[in-house]
Amino acid sequence: MITYSLLFLLSSVSASAATDLPCTEGSVRLLADFPGARAEDCRRTKNGFAIVIRPEAEPINKSPWYAFDIVMDEQAEVATTVTVNIRYIYGKHRYDPKRFDEETGWTLLPEKDVHVRDDGKFARFVFDVTEPRTRIAAQPLFDPADREAWTKDYAQRAGFDLTEAGKTPNDHSVWHMSSPAEKQDAPHLLIIGGQHPPEVPGTIAMRAFLDRLGEDDELTAAFRQQFHIDIFPTLNPDGIAAGHWRFNSQLVDMNRDWGPFEQVETRLVRDLMETRTESGGQPVLMIDFHATFKGDILYTPTGEDGERYQPFLNAWSEGITSRMGGGPGFIVDPRSNPGLPTAKSWFTSTYDAPGLTVELADKTNAVRAQKLGRAAAEELLHILPDYAADITK
Repeated sequence: MITYSLLFLLSSVSASAATDLPCTEGSVRLLADFPGARAEDCRRTKNGFAIVIRPEAEPINKSPWYAFDIVMDEQAEVATTVTVNIRYIYGKHRYDPKRFDEETGWTLLPEKDVHVRDDGKFARFVFDVTEPRTRIAAQPLFDPADREAWTKDYAQRAGFDLTEAGKTPNDHSVWHMSSPAEKQDAPHLLIIGGQHPPEVPGTIAMRAFLDRLGEDDELTAAFRQQFHIDIFPTLNPDGIAAGHWRFNSQLVDMNRDWGPFEQVETRLVRDLMETRTESGGQPVLMIDFHATFKGDILYTPTGEDGERYQPFLNAWSEGITSRMGGGPGFIVDPRSNPGLPTAKSWFTSTYDAPGLTVELADKTNAVRAQKLGRAAAEELLHILPDYAADITK
């Protein structure tokens, strides 16, 4: 492969003029024009581009998301090496960059091509561009259209009812999937995800978890006869579409709104649960999928409630580990989130049943995330029927 500098391809301008050309023009361009993109204040440099990554608002949890495309004119017959310099505002480098192309899908950039300095305030990515369009992102990008397509496909193949629970302020659909039990007063399982845009490993694990619940076998059939299941797989499509670090379109951390319920997205879940309980349903468990820099963690209730749920939680976490084929399962971390209106805290305090936060590590790859998600579902199918009565006492 012949490697040319970016300036060589910009042959119609002089070297000094080339760096003055907007990033969106020329034969090699940096674009942030798609749902989920984030790259600001772009300017050209001698060997590529420089961008700024800043949050949608401050203060905010420091999850500095980035996503952009390098576009090369199709008439360019050789590869080009591009350098992208990133300056982080109100945060530092957290996510290892991934690239996407049609042949290989999402892959990590090699470590030798990622340079971080000044305690993470600056990063530099160096990579070859061989296709007309190459996407670089902090995590594999599942935009609202992808998530909606997955949800509709899943509901159809798994036999779940699919409804539009409501609309977000930016007119995205909030989809709700449900599977009714045989008895109206049956125990009730709630599953939610997609509250925080960058937390893609959690989404990957959730999909694998749901795939197992949706399989057609005797175990799942018996489980779905015994339990009502409600699923909100993508609660923050607005934030995902905007490339946000954390917030929804109203610049609110949705996992701090399960108490104020000022946001339409959290109210949709609350209202659905109120309807379920008014009809005689007994909430037994809520699972909220996320991701974190800390590791693969299962956050559980604490105090007297935690003690009452402990036999179930111990059995579940140990069973997950046993199904990992010798690999580690989740770290179990009892946490009450005092004073924080999280989904976990709301569910536990409102329904006197365990609300759980399932966290996948930022660096957990898709294979492990899928394995953890499937193991969690498999074990739940086996043991929740035995523990449900004790949980709902």
